[in-house]
Amino acid sequence: TVTAGDLQFPLSDAFGFASGSDVNDLGQRTAAVEYDGGFGAKFGSAQSHLGKAQVEFSPLRCLDMTAWATGSWGRAKNDLTGVVDRARFLGLGYETKYKLLGRDTHGVGLTVSVEPSAAFGRLRSYDPSIPDTTRWSQRAYAGTFKLILDKEVVRDRLYAAFNVENAASFTRANLYDCVTNSGAGYCKSSALNLRAALSLKLADTLFIGVDGAHQRVYDGAF
Repeated sequence: TVTAGDLQFPLSDAFGFASGSDVNDLGQRTAAVEYDGGFGAKFGSAQSHLGKAQVEFSPLRCLDMTAWATGSWGRAKNDLTGVVDRARFLGLGYETKYKLLGRDTHGVGLTVSVEPSAAFGRLRSYDPSIPDTTRWSQRAYAGTFKLILDKEVVRDRLYAAFNVENAASFTRANLYDCVTNSGAGYCKSSALNLRAALSLKLADTLFIGVDGAHQRVYDGAF
């Protein structure tokens, strides 16, 4: 946590796409709601809506628990071809973070995170040149493990973070199936993400930073 006058906020908010090791204080509860919308298309009409809600609670010291839900709906029509697409999506997830080492005590912060999630999507496409409507649905289940390190390089001025993230996913679709398939009909894949970031404190509530990542995707869950 960084102190700015009478304000305190997690340093993890200053790293951009990378995560910091800070967790909420004991007993702290937070909630957030987010909405994104898009409208308009060059040849036709389109609209999309995306919402996300999450609640976060720290029942024990150094332990953070977050539950979230996200959903989207969209519709697009191409006036040139007459094709109309409708899509909807629902995702649910739960993250547990535990802080093993604190920056102030050990010189480096270390936190582990485990996040299972599930997603369900459906697409319906109508083409007037084809008698039948195309329908596509997908189910996906994922488990993400993350190792988060950060350090105060220059006291109260420069901070560094390094993340190691591995995600395994199992996906089932009724269209455009994947090559790697388990006996239950689920496609297996995994991703490795290595990310490093630097954040410079310019003022009490103003940070500027840079980050870089190396990402790899594999067939198979591990």
